Amino acid sequence: MANNENYSENEFSDDSEDEESEIPLDIQAELLENENIVSIMKFKEYIIRQPIFIGINNISSNEILNIIKNNVNSRTIKKELLDNYEVELFDDLYICLFGKKETQKIYEIATSFIMDKCYVRVFK
Repeated sequence: MANNENYSENEFSDDSEDEESEIPLDIQAELLENENIVSIMKFKEYIIRQPIFIGINNISSNEILNIIKNNVNSRTIKKELLDNYEVELFDDLYICLFGKKETQKIYEIATSFIMDKCYVRVFK
């Protein structure tokens, strides 16, 4: 006769398949922030090759992320002329951060803020 011990119920079975472990919102936000910082770091690796962005490593990726998130449209800026490659880099960055591209004007405003942080500008 077979030994019929009570093995029909597995103590370790997932009886609660409906109960999925969810990541707390604060951890999700932190993970997203880290992904955004990685995207900024990759952006910096490519954009630094452009002459006007040579000083971009003078500011942190966190600071660039804050500039981009808090980009104000109404600010009077010194127009930063971006070439097609720079616009493509901004397109890629904004898609990574926000899931969509922005206008060149928004990129120019962000560039102006970045330049203000990278360099001491003298306006007369």
